[in-house]
Amino acid sequence: MSFYLENKKKMKKIAILRALLLGDLLCLVPSLRALRKALPKSEVTLIGLPWAASFARRFSHYIDRFMEFPGYPGLPERKPDMEAIQEFIRSCRRQNFDLALQMHGDGTFVNTLIELLGAKRTAGFYSKDSWRPHPETFTRWPEKGHEIRKLLGLLKFLGIPPSGEKLEFPVYEQDKEEFLKIKEDYYLKDNNYICLHPGARFSSRRWDTGKFASLAQRLVSDGHTVVATGTKKEEKLIKGSFGHALNKIISLAGKTSLGSLALLLKNARLLITNDTGVSHLAAAMKTKSLVIVTGSDPARWAPLNHRLHPYIFHPVSCRPCPYVNCPFDRSCSSGIPVKNVYDLCNQSLA
Repeated sequence: MSFYLENKKKMKKIAILRALLLGDLLCLVPSLRALRKALPKSEVTLIGLPWAASFARRFSHYIDRFMEFPGYPGLPERKPDMEAIQEFIRSCRRQNFDLALQMHGDGTFVNTLIELLGAKRTAGFYSKDSWRPHPETFTRWPEKGHEIRKLLGLLKFLGIPPSGEKLEFPVYEQDKEEFLKIKEDYYLKDNNYICLHPGARFSSRRWDTGKFASLAQRLVSDGHTVVATGTKKEEKLIKGSFGHALNKIISLAGKTSLGSLALLLKNARLLITNDTGVSHLAAAMKTKSLVIVTGSDPARWAPLNHRLHPYIFHPVSCRPCPYVNCPFDRSCSSGIPVKNVYDLCNQSLA
């Protein structure tokens, strides 16, 4: 008998540790859906980075509660606060979780933490270099495969059946009002503009911004309305890289919430983006996109529907890149010519 069938009546309170960024959490959505379908009355708590509180609220049909993750030694996403970590562990212990799922990665640093949370049972991934707390509930981290399928694989290992691989992203009235205001302010018409997203958290995951600017100029010359998207922090990146091309495009960097960005993408003809969270947002909104892959592994992170979301990359031996800033020659970026991306854009638009 599977772990799920043996314990499903006992799984009233479940915690999921995945303290990562937008794309990582969107890839978790099919697993959240499967978990809700299998255990509809269970209370699910997401343990995530501070920004993910809004993600948990948006996905309240799958997530009941949110707990902020204070960081942990060895994890790069947040500088660990040792005093806050102790209080976090005490708080988790008070919750008396029936099951804590380690869905953060291969377990190298977090398998010790997941055991400290005081849950009656724990489950997750382990690697050849990490501790396997319980053989019956911890499965080997797959070295290959797509992130969505890796996460679903853990649930399958526990006996929880999948409920589809598709992504989703709910939008609300406030998102619609914000998007309508943006449309009015910038004279945008549905299905009549192209979005460019030149940013990414790590520079090793960005195509050269000068090439993005050159691509934008070609698209504008063809008569397209081009909209640059990004966070407030990426506003300077866009201004600095697009230079004189800025007077020909619309920059919405720092001017959209996550919800209004989703609607901006939904109503675009096409998105051209680095391999970052926005590519998964476009997949959730079923928007045509072209994903430019530099340092990351497209087999793991590119959207699953390659017909709607084709990707382009230059083969390099050092992929996937473990660096925030490439210490080499950035050939993963320089090896992707503007012309090749432009030609793929026209194929997608056709």
